[in-house]
Amino acid sequence: KDFKVSNARVEKYKLLGAGGLVTSFIVGLLLFLFDGKEEISVKLNSIAISPITTGSEEQEKINLAAGLTQDIAASLTRASKKLNIIQLNKGEEDISNISKNTGAKYLINGDIKEAGKNIRVTVNLVDTENLDIVWSDRFDKTFEIDNLFKLQDEIVTNIIDALVGNGDILARDVSKIGLTATSQNLDSYACLNFARVQFFTSFTFEHYNKAVECLEKSVVDDPQYAEAWQYYGFLLGWGYSIYGVYEKDILTKALEAVQKAIALDSAYAMAYRSKAEIEFYLGNFEQMLKDGERALELSPNDSEVIGGVSYIMGLSGWGCHSSEKLKKKYNIDNKACDRLKKGHDLGVIGAKLDKVNRVPGNNFAQVAMHQDSKNWEKALEVMEDLPIPSLWWWNHYMGTANHGLGNTEKAQAHFDKIADILGDNTLAKIKRGMEIWHEMTVYEEMMPVYLEYGLK
Repeated sequence: KDFKVSNARVEKYKLLGAGGLVTSFIVGLLLFLFDGKEEISVKLNSIAISPITTGSEEQEKINLAAGLTQDIAASLTRASKKLNIIQLNKGEEDISNISKNTGAKYLINGDIKEAGKNIRVTVNLVDTENLDIVWSDRFDKTFEIDNLFKLQDEIVTNIIDALVGNGDILARDVSKIGLTATSQNLDSYACLNFARVQFFTSFTFEHYNKAVECLEKSVVDDPQYAEAWQYYGFLLGWGYSIYGVYEKDILTKALEAVQKAIALDSAYAMAYRSKAEIEFYLGNFEQMLKDGERALELSPNDSEVIGGVSYIMGLSGWGCHSSEKLKKKYNIDNKACDRLKKGHDLGVIGAKLDKVNRVPGNNFAQVAMHQDSKNWEKALEVMEDLPIPSLWWWNHYMGTANHGLGNTEKAQAHFDKIADILGDNTLAKIKRGMEIWHEMTVYEEMMPVYLEYGLK
């Protein structure tokens, strides 16, 4: 509990709140809303898998149905060590009984229909408590006996990617429980998904504080849970870099947490991605690159990993296009341009893989290149693609891009929003943020613009 964000430190928080009175009201309201004592009754990490059915009497199609069932179960088990997969021997007509009999929160079921040489495989993810269909998809394929295993692998790969990969369907649904349960009532699996989805969607301080609290509890309750250690360390780092509730010495604790995750799972890409970001804050760009490359090597097609690595690589290249005077003043090395471009290119790849447009790192990786090179049109385009109006950084890039394009009214609105978010001593707080994120060349280059729009 040593590093818990205390109520006393909430007053220090100025980066996302809109003012002391409003913040106090929101905190009080959330304490009231989150004061429920009800424990979670079902196992959120338990998924029952009903046999995929087929009306065909052909042995090949019966084999395909059985193979799909087995491979979905095995692939989900490999995808997360926290998932508890329960394979049912037969389909249950009354889905509500599955929750009662197994405690599973979710059911995966499906069927195969055929029309001549063509088949349609339909797979559903069902909430066993309210019987809602959380997700459903269908795959239309040509049935060829010679390519049966290839067909089976292709369908299973798409299903797994949708549920626990880039589609992230399962995590997004599980995370909703965190909106109403207290941090002390969230188990480690529910907590992790609350942090991954709800916090990284809203970026509000309230969700940040709740995520840190439940992750602190999770690493104590479940010290072998690598994912909990990784996100705990990552969010401690953001407490320093974005939310301003910790001083720089918190990075030692953050680094210890992600190293614990790596010790538990040496092939855990997100832990290397988080370690790379902490090394970035510390100015250790060479180690940042090594850890980032290791993360990409382990998960080359994961939009979340790519997004995290891409934006710190891009941001470590600030000053590439600056004057020689500024480069010398802020020790911009001769590899800055390479990092800037690499971050941008990775961000483009990550954005294409991000099917639900939820990983802002891919956008911020691209805007670094465009801001640094003064390509205002492209900077505006990538920021408009994923708006985060509660984040002063987003408003900063929107404001400078609109200014560069001559859209003064829009620029003024964004700079006014920055002043509203940061409060008094706006420029001093912008400078602190720029120092942390190695953007002091931007701060000096944009100072006339800040003053023109009335920042104090």
